[in-house]
Amino acid sequence: MNKTKDYFEYIFVALIASIGCGSIMGYMLDAIGLYPFAVLGNIMSLNNFVAAAILGPILLKILYPRVEKWGLIWTDIMDEKDYSKPSSLRAYFLTFSSIATFVLGNYLSINVYGGIAFGAGFQQEGDLSVVNQVGFVIGLLPLMLIFIIAMVYPSRNTNKKDTSQNVA
Repeated sequence: MNKTKDYFEYIFVALIASIGCGSIMGYMLDAIGLYPFAVLGNIMSLNNFVAAAILGPILLKILYPRVEKWGLIWTDIMDEKDYSKPSSLRAYFLTFSSIATFVLGNYLSINVYGGIAFGAGFQQEGDLSVVNQVGFVIGLLPLMLIFIIAMVYPSRNTNKKDTSQNVA
């Protein structure tokens, strides 16, 4: 990361990855009723981002020259025919679903259905716990499905096996 552009690109990707991780974990743990999304999703996103933003550039600066010298960069190890081109559609879907899940998850966890994410012991008044969980799960389900589809969506070119090589 010798250029400022590389650093900011790394920080942006680390932010999106941290938000995606926090959103998935916060969604699942809120769906099963352990912790509200607004608490755990935010803590995990912030924790992942701070660690990646502070340690990542330092470790890259220290370790990259050694790894490159040892020939362990992925482009040195893989054959060029096995590379796949990056899919911008996947990147857009993952970025959109990560940010939208984070924002909507916080909104649903705090403001809708009378949710009290930061109350004493995360308790809800009355009998709204089932309503909160069902509304939260259904509200974020489309975004979670977009996230999953984007992860399994194939890249632009699917490499075909080269059957013309003679092994013998």
